[in-house]
Amino acid sequence: MKNKRIASSYFFNNVLVVAFITFCSCISIAQSYYIDIEWGKSLDYQDGNTLIKIPAIVNGNYEKGLPHFSWQQKVKPATYQLTANQFQLSPVASEDEYIIQKYGGEIGFDPTYQLSVSEDPSGAYIRLGLIPYVFRNNTHYRVTSLNVTATLKQTTVASIQKDYVANSVLSSGTWYKVAVAQDGVFVLNKSFFESLGLNIATLNPQQINVYGNATGRLTESNAAPYFDDLTKNAIVAVGESDGVFNDGDYFLFYGVSPHRLDYNSSTGFEQNRHIYADASYYFIRIDDPSGAERISTLTDNTNPVTNTVGSYDFFAIHEDENINLVGGGQRWYGELFDGVLSQNFSFSIPNLVLTDPVTVQYACATNATSSGNNFKFYLNGSLLQSQSMSTASVDYARNSGTFTFNPTSNDFILNLQFNRVNPSVKGYLDFIEVTARRSLSYSGGFRFRDTRSVGIGNVSRFQLASSNANVNVWDVTNPRSPKSVQLTLNGFNYEFIQATDTLRDFFAFSSADYKSPSVIGRVTNQNLHGLAQADYVI
Repeated sequence: MKNKRIASSYFFNNVLVVAFITFCSCISIAQSYYIDIEWGKSLDYQDGNTLIKIPAIVNGNYEKGLPHFSWQQKVKPATYQLTANQFQLSPVASEDEYIIQKYGGEIGFDPTYQLSVSEDPSGAYIRLGLIPYVFRNNTHYRVTSLNVTATLKQTTVASIQKDYVANSVLSSGTWYKVAVAQDGVFVLNKSFFESLGLNIATLNPQQINVYGNATGRLTESNAAPYFDDLTKNAIVAVGESDGVFNDGDYFLFYGVSPHRLDYNSSTGFEQNRHIYADASYYFIRIDDPSGAERISTLTDNTNPVTNTVGSYDFFAIHEDENINLVGGGQRWYGELFDGVLSQNFSFSIPNLVLTDPVTVQYACATNATSSGNNFKFYLNGSLLQSQSMSTASVDYARNSGTFTFNPTSNDFILNLQFNRVNPSVKGYLDFIEVTARRSLSYSGGFRFRDTRSVGIGNVSRFQLASSNANVNVWDVTNPRSPKSVQLTLNGFNYEFIQATDTLRDFFAFSSADYKSPSVIGRVTNQNLHGLAQADYVI
């Protein structure tokens, strides 16, 4: 089992617990980040008929003709006061002067930068965008490093008491519980409600709502944000306007798998596997007087387009949970390499972009107490990766790694071989993760995200190739409140334009992709929030 990686940096090292605080005050905790700007070799640039040299930043880009530096740091979701200071400078080179004279009219005593905190499904980030030049003493300088200071604004215990709801939403009304095992658009139609034993003639579709939190496995941190109660989800209701449930009426809601796919800018995509459940649960109220929550339409962003997106980040994982090597804990392993020392793992990625490399992450283990054992990955007989295994001091040793290869087709088979020094040594596979680029082409319902288009101030034109005239796209960045994206047909592509200053999450589908949830049954009314406060809980 691949545990979610935990960041090792914290805002403070000592924890002070204070009881009986009767006043409200503000505590400021500051964290400083040193940021080095690596200037690379100059690049050739064709300016009209003239070939010139222009300055370049390693892993940087250009904005309004000038080099642009971007940086981000994951932080705990909170309120911060951000400052940039301690700019270190060096004289500009001759190639800088050319573009500064042409594009640098706004360069001043301090560099131009944007500094903000934003959130996406993977967490909160401090993000910096910087034009790394200043003009001081009639001279231009490059910025070579700086410090960003994030001051965490916290209030004392008395002022951050949790505001719990007085009563649970399940305390009244008629409720039914359903389960979903994978991401998708789920349909609730006449046959579904009849399967619950309901008389359709008595239903008012304007009072039907879907509740759920779509969080996956709950965090183990008491300090992390969480939902106090079930959240009403935005859904599509077809035919509800007359207040009667007719034969052709139905509802659509977006359901998510219990296994989350999180993105970290440092480590890439990671599956946060739910080790306690194989399904997520949603709750349907059929007589909700609190008002209908329906999906709204998201129109095109009208700002200038900075990126065109025709492919996206595809993720696949092979992970079986069969063996626990220590008889406890959360980590489980899949295939055993003992009697059979060579096993194949097949992957199929339709519309794979063959010009981009495929990245493979893996983890494996062994009980070996001596060195010389290894796992080797092969593709079509060619060695891709050799992983030497550590020795086990107690129970087992675990190793992980990453490698890339250039694909030649949509389908490929990874052959994994375990080489051991003696027959008593056993090997175990934890997981194989594959990330690749896939063309943004509709061939059935799918979720898509594009990390390459993310950047401060970015606005992207997404081009979805599809021959299906009934294709839809929902923005599911917030899975509890999806929005229907306005599409424009341009040739063979359905296009839409949205801001991508943070990672956006979309789902493309047609009516052929509707899924049906599994019915769990009627839910009796319950009101945990309404219980009297206990003196203690055991």
